[in-house]
Amino acid sequence: MSLLFICIDTERYMNRLLSKGVLFFFLSLMAGSAVAAEFEKIFMPGPVITGHEEIEAECEKCHVNFEQAGQKALCLDCHDKVAGDLEQKQGFHTKNNLASQSECRVCHTDHIGRDADVRGLHEDRFNHQDTDFELLGGHRKVVCKECHQPETAYRDTSSLCIDCHKEDDVHKESLGKECETCHVSDNWTKVEFDHEKTEFPLKGKHQETGCTACHIGQDYKQASIICADCHSLDDKHQGTLGNECEKCHQEEGWDKSAFSHDKDTEFPLRKAHRELKCTACHPLDRPADDVGKTCVACHKESDAHSGSYGPECQECHRETKWDDITFDHDLKTEFKLLGRHKEITCIACHQSGIKEVELKKECIACHEGDDRHKGKQGQQCERCHGQESWTAETIFDHGLTDFPLIGLHEAVSCSSCHLDANYEETPQACVDCHSADDVHKGAFTDNCTGCHNPNGWGYWQFDHDQDTDYPLEGAHAGIACGLCHKASMEEHKESRQCVDCHSIDDVHQGQLGNRCERCHVPESFEIQIINNAR
Repeated sequence: MSLLFICIDTERYMNRLLSKGVLFFFLSLMAGSAVAAEFEKIFMPGPVITGHEEIEAECEKCHVNFEQAGQKALCLDCHDKVAGDLEQKQGFHTKNNLASQSECRVCHTDHIGRDADVRGLHEDRFNHQDTDFELLGGHRKVVCKECHQPETAYRDTSSLCIDCHKEDDVHKESLGKECETCHVSDNWTKVEFDHEKTEFPLKGKHQETGCTACHIGQDYKQASIICADCHSLDDKHQGTLGNECEKCHQEEGWDKSAFSHDKDTEFPLRKAHRELKCTACHPLDRPADDVGKTCVACHKESDAHSGSYGPECQECHRETKWDDITFDHDLKTEFKLLGRHKEITCIACHQSGIKEVELKKECIACHEGDDRHKGKQGQQCERCHGQESWTAETIFDHGLTDFPLIGLHEAVSCSSCHLDANYEETPQACVDCHSADDVHKGAFTDNCTGCHNPNGWGYWQFDHDQDTDYPLEGAHAGIACGLCHKASMEEHKESRQCVDCHSIDDVHQGQLGNRCERCHVPESFEIQIINNAR
C-alpha cells in the first residue's frame, strides 16, 4: 500500500513515519520482497473484498508505489473483460462514459471488508439502457434474478434469446438461435417474421395462412416454394400442366386466374370462348400444348360440312355463336346474295368442297330443275325471273319484244298466251288467242287491231269517218258493222249507194233512181228534203 494514502497531521507522527519509511526502504533492499510485503501490512487501511483476498498481500497487483495514475492499468490487467469492452467501445462502462474517468477506484473502492459490495449496483435504480441489452416489451416486467443467476456475473449473462427461452422453442433449435428473427420482445408467441426477405414473399391469401399450414412439422428451412407441393389437392389438372401454377393462378385466391389467354398464347379468347371452362378445350388427359389452334380441332362434331369446307371455320362462323355466320357473300364473292338467296343455307348451293369446287354463277346451274322452258329460252333466267321468288316474280319486260303488252294484256298471266314453255314460238296474231271472241268468224281478216282496243275487246278504236271515205252520219253512226258489212272487209268493199242497203225501204221501187240522198237524210229514211233545184 502506498505511503501517500496515510495522512497524519502531527509533525511528530510524520517524522516517525519518515523514519519507518526509510528503514522500510533499506530493509526491503536487504531482506527481499517477503519481508517488504509483511511490513506493508502495517500501513493497510483495512481488509480487501473477498474477490481480492488471494492477492491481499501482493499490493503491487493493484498499486504502483508513488504513482496513483498507474493503478487503472493494473485494474484492467486483471479485469480484461472490462478492458475489452472499453477497447471495443461496448458494455456498461462504455455506455456510461466511464472510460473517461481517471481511476477505477472512483466507483470501486476496496479495503473496506471482506463482505463489502464494491460494485455499487442498485437493482431498483439501475437503468438497463446503459447496457448492451435494452429491456423492451415483456422484458421490462421481468425481475433481475430471472435472467441474472446468483453465481453468474451480471455482465456474463447471455443476451441470446434461446438461453432463456429454450423451453419455449418449439423448433428445438432447428431454426438456429436467432429467435429475434421471428419473435418480438412484447410476447413470445407474437411472430413478426419478415417473409419478404426470403425467397418466397407472402402475398394475397398467403398472408392470412398460418405458418404450420406450409411448414409442416416446424420445418421452416426445407419448406418447398413450389405451388404444387402445397396445392396438389387443388390441382384439377392432375399435374398435366406442370408445376408452374403461378402462370395461371393468383395468390389472391386459387380460383382467380392470373393467366391471360390473350397475351400469353397465340389464341386470344373472344366472345363465347371467354365463358368456357379451361377443360372444355384442354382435357385433363391432354397437355396444354397438344390442343390445336384451329376451329375444327374443337368443333369437328359441329361441322355440318364434314370437313368439305376446309379448316378455316372463322371465315364464316363467329365466336359469339357457332350458328352465327359472318361471311359476307356480297363483299368476298362475285355473286351477291339478294332476295331468297339471303335466306337459304350455304349447303343448298355449296354441296361439296367450297374451296375445291367453284360454283358457276348462272341461274341455270342451280335451277335447271326449275326451268319449265327446258332450256329453250336460253340460260339468262334473270331476264324474266327475280330473286325474291322463282315462280311468283317475273321481271321480263315484254315491251322489249315484238309484242308489247298493252291494256288488258298486261294483266293476264304468261301461261294465258304462252301455252308451252317455248315462248319465242308463241304466235302474235290476235285471232290466235281470240278466235272464240271473233263474232265475225274471220270475215274481217286476222287484223283485229284495226278495230278493237287492247283495253277491252268491246272497246273500238276504228274511226269510220277518218279511216274510210264514207263518214258515218246520222243513224249510220249507231248501227252495227255487220248490218252493212256482210262479207270480209278485205275481200269485198261494200257499196256506198243507199239503195244497196235500203232497197226494201224504197217506196218508189227504183223509179226515182239510186240517189236517195237527194230527198232523204241520214238521220232517218222517213225525213225528206224538198229539192227546189230539181
